[in-house]
Amino acid sequence: MAVVQQLEMLKRGALEWNQWRQSNPDATIDLAGADLAGRDLSEANLHGADLSGANLHGADLSGANLTEASLHKADFRGARLNNTNLTEARLEQAKFPEADLGAAVLIRAKLAGADFTHANLSHSDLSGADLHESILVQANLEGANVSMANLRDADLTHARIVATDFRASDVAGADLHRVHPSNQTIWPPLPSAAVLQYFYLLRVPILMGITLFTLPILSLTEFHSLLGNLFVLDRLNIFWTMVATVTLAFSILVTFRVVLLNGMQRFGVQQALTKDQISTPALVFSEILALPMLILMVCSNGQAPHVTIFLIRLGVGLLGAVVAHVGGYVVLLVAVLLSQRYGIPADQRYPFLFPWMKKLLVRAENYELISAEWRQKPGDWGKGGSHAFKAGYFDPGTGLLYPGHWLSFVSLAATISLYLFIGHRKHAHLGQEYGIPAICFVVLLLLLLTWILGMAAFFLDRYRIPLLLLMLLLIWTGNKTPQSDHYYQTTEANAAPAVSPQRVLTAAARLAPDPAHPRGRVVVVATEGGGIQAAAWTAQVLTGLQKEVHGISQDRPINFANSIALVSGVSGGAVGTMFFVNAYQNTSGRPGFTVPDSDLSEIVAQAEEPALDDVAWALAYPDFWRVFFPYTKAEKDRLVDRGFALEQRWSKRGNVHANLNDWRQGVEAGWRPAVIFNSTFVETGEPFLLATTDMPKTTTAGPQRQTFSDLAPRSDIPVVTAVRLAATFPFVTPASRDLSGTLPYHVVDGGYYDNYGVYSMLDWLRQALTATPQESRPDVLIIQIVSFPSDAPVKGKSEGWFYQAYAPLDALLGVRTTAQLVRDRDALGVFLDEWSGKGTRLCQAIFQFDRSDAPLSWQMNATQIKNITDDWNSLKAGPEWSKVSAFFRGTGDKNCK
Repeated sequence: MAVVQQLEMLKRGALEWNQWRQSNPDATIDLAGADLAGRDLSEANLHGADLSGANLHGADLSGANLTEASLHKADFRGARLNNTNLTEARLEQAKFPEADLGAAVLIRAKLAGADFTHANLSHSDLSGADLHESILVQANLEGANVSMANLRDADLTHARIVATDFRASDVAGADLHRVHPSNQTIWPPLPSAAVLQYFYLLRVPILMGITLFTLPILSLTEFHSLLGNLFVLDRLNIFWTMVATVTLAFSILVTFRVVLLNGMQRFGVQQALTKDQISTPALVFSEILALPMLILMVCSNGQAPHVTIFLIRLGVGLLGAVVAHVGGYVVLLVAVLLSQRYGIPADQRYPFLFPWMKKLLVRAENYELISAEWRQKPGDWGKGGSHAFKAGYFDPGTGLLYPGHWLSFVSLAATISLYLFIGHRKHAHLGQEYGIPAICFVVLLLLLLTWILGMAAFFLDRYRIPLLLLMLLLIWTGNKTPQSDHYYQTTEANAAPAVSPQRVLTAAARLAPDPAHPRGRVVVVATEGGGIQAAAWTAQVLTGLQKEVHGISQDRPINFANSIALVSGVSGGAVGTMFFVNAYQNTSGRPGFTVPDSDLSEIVAQAEEPALDDVAWALAYPDFWRVFFPYTKAEKDRLVDRGFALEQRWSKRGNVHANLNDWRQGVEAGWRPAVIFNSTFVETGEPFLLATTDMPKTTTAGPQRQTFSDLAPRSDIPVVTAVRLAATFPFVTPASRDLSGTLPYHVVDGGYYDNYGVYSMLDWLRQALTATPQESRPDVLIIQIVSFPSDAPVKGKSEGWFYQAYAPLDALLGVRTTAQLVRDRDALGVFLDEWSGKGTRLCQAIFQFDRSDAPLSWQMNATQIKNITDDWNSLKAGPEWSKVSAFFRGTGDKNCK
């Protein structure tokens, strides 16, 4: 309670009060709760006075000495305190709204919880002051010294911080949101703990930025065979990919900015970004993220052989970047129209190249698209309710969403619209050229993930809920629904006609006996798997042999294709086989292979044509949503996945629309060769053969070779589906099962059992020869098409402990290649010895591709396509062709057994 005499003395004026203080230096000054509103107390000596709870509303304390005074909960609203000495004064929870403290001395003052809303603290000395949890909303701190002050958890929203010295201040948890930018302001550095926290909080944009920057670079390393052909692009492809790439870089920048600006409010970590401004260096850095992509698209894979083409492709890429920037500017305009207005004008928050862009943004900001009345209701909602839920999203002063979030949400809406539009249009043109390349679909997926995961992390990190946990929960939930599995389509049909191996081997239309081959001559082929490389090499060898064998005899050309009894294909080899065998027709009374030599290159072109764009579309669209939200898929879309996309591409490219039973009828009639598309059951590990011929049955119990016609005698399957199942390379295409449920097992690539197709070929040929009397057995030429060079011997070396983590996988891959090759060679050698000893004439030729630069994706570049042709041309003059030529000429028995 204030001493009445002291209060009356002070009210008489500062001069009389100071004289009394001089006469009574040891007096205890008790002015607690005193009403001094509007009093002129300038130059008053109030050293050590107790003014707790005093009403100093509008008082003039200019030049007053308040050192060591107790001003707890005092009300200084509108008071003048400029040049006042408040050194070590106690001002906890004091109220200073709109007070003038210009040049006041507040050294080591205790101001915890004080309210300085709209106060003028310009050029004041707050060094060492305790301002934790104080409110400095829209306070003027221009030129103030806040060095070494405790500003922990203080609210400096919209404070005017110009040339302010925060050196060594503790600003952990302080809200420096939307402060006025100033290059002269000295901020305290982020402590190491806060830096580490931000690395975690920014993990989504950091990982996306690393992916965007390094993906093109990785394509130049040992991953070239897998990633290199992603960048085989024409001009239109470059344009769209660059639009998506620059947009992704922009999204990474915006996501970074939201976390750094709102980090304190949302997560309680020291404010990292104290200027609500996208600087030019930050914008340039985001552009650098897109630079490797531009360079690789323009000139990788030998696509820019001279300067003119390089400049044209570069110009197209830069045009795409310009279009992306224009789109980003439009998004920014929309966000400014929708968001609330701030003390910092929008034109000062973003850098612009042209003045008209800044003027248009100013007009957008001044245009009242949403009236104050309409903003009032969401503003009231934003200020009420749970602050923990809304922290970092809504301005506590206005209750409205921060402009940074408006920019994020408008960008997300634009991204989703573009994503859905492209996805829908591509689905409508599935299997056809569409102008959007695989790499563009990859970037679109990264773009969508940047926004979705970035927003999810911003929300969940406050509650310490790991983003990975949410993803695992969605995956686990989706995995429980039937729609998340992958399927292939079969149809009901009459029982397939029986076509025994013996009947295929001895078909009259195929034998074409001559003096050198009185019992006829037939060819059986086994072709290796290996993606588009194997498809192209298979088609090249088969069409090349057709053309070369044709030329052996000018008066009576030999049709190599019509002499083929069986082709056993695996993976990519099955794809090349499909395009070749599809060329057999029963038209104009001339059934068989009637393609002119001049048109044979079209079959090779079909095998070489890329399908990577379709696979990438399916990965970014149906298969992406199948992982997280499969229950949203309609029944009619259950078949649509990466495998289905491949089927559509092959079907439309090569006009392949037949079912296996359709082809089987041609095999039965003797004018189409039998085919075996080799695949594997996942659950049992048994070989699964999709064939147009019967296969030998085993009498032993336990696992055995299964065939489609045996397991589903009343079903049929499209040829492209059968080939897709045989070419289900790990992760590129999904393991699928029959939608009808007739075949309950999932099917994958036949390379798991035999990547060379030799075993099923030998079993088929063994049954065919066994069922044919020796005197009727034709001469047989066995051709192996090997699509990759034999691996050089690998030397063993010492490995670290981590090798134990992937050694089993390394061994599995070794078995799939080297071990299978050794096993097949042994099996073929035993077979040749066995049946040549029974009086059967057997010949063998191996056509092996010997270049090492082979792609592991469904796309080839120009050099790889040329290598196919070059390798074939070199083999035409080699010993393997000599064996084939000798077989058809009836000479060179030394090459046969």
